[in-house]
Amino acid sequence: IVYHSGYGHTKVVAERILQGASHIIPDVNLLTSKKAIEQNHLLQEADTIVFGSPTYFGNVSAEFKLFMESTGSVWAQQRWKNKLAAGFTNSSSRNGDKLNTLTNLSLFAAQHGMLWIPLGILPQYDAAGKQLPEPNGMASYLGLMTLSNNSHAEFHEPADLLTAELFGQHIANPIAMIWSGALMLDFIGQGDPTWKAAHDSILAAIETVLQEGPRTPDLGGKASTSDIGKAVAECVRTQWLPDCESTPLIA
Repeated sequence: IVYHSGYGHTKVVAERILQGASHIIPDVNLLTSKKAIEQNHLLQEADTIVFGSPTYFGNVSAEFKLFMESTGSVWAQQRWKNKLAAGFTNSSSRNGDKLNTLTNLSLFAAQHGMLWIPLGILPQYDAAGKQLPEPNGMASYLGLMTLSNNSHAEFHEPADLLTAELFGQHIANPIAMIWSGALMLDFIGQGDPTWKAAHDSILAAIETVLQEGPRTPDLGGKASTSDIGKAVAECVRTQWLPDCESTPLIA
């Protein structure tokens, strides 16, 4: 998790994302954007990088932009290609053009050839149809948005911290990674039956594992991410259509 925090609010959000992800996987690092420049080898070793910045004047902060522009050599060699990415932002206003910040973070990830993980958490409503403050009180979908009090007299934690924790769990859950891979196959295939069969087989395997287990801790189980990956792979092998076994996806 790479972030910049001007007044401490974005740091709190980053820590809650870390807390959520740590429920599933133990090896999660939290780096300021300055530290990330100094320790870029950690980013190279990571499977997933989550980017976070406050929204200043409708965009990422200058210090986070410095980190982004420091990755030029990484971009030139596409060393982050096919890693997973996600993003979050905080500001003191309900809108404040936070979507533009998330768009810039997702474009940054896209230029590195990364696969973007959206928030994946729906807002909730009461019986009268009124939206609840959590989860996803900002009704954001591209990434996580949080809202902080702009008081200079005392520090207040941002709202939507439960959503931040759930977002961390969502990012760390391997189902999201596998599902992204299935969607990529469907997109690349452009309607080709073989690619479509591969996509459908993976989704069927995901549904089987979600229903029958094993499950990660966020879903009430004790399985590791490796356990989930192996379970889905085994389901794919057993459910794969016979005519696909002899047909290479890439000639």
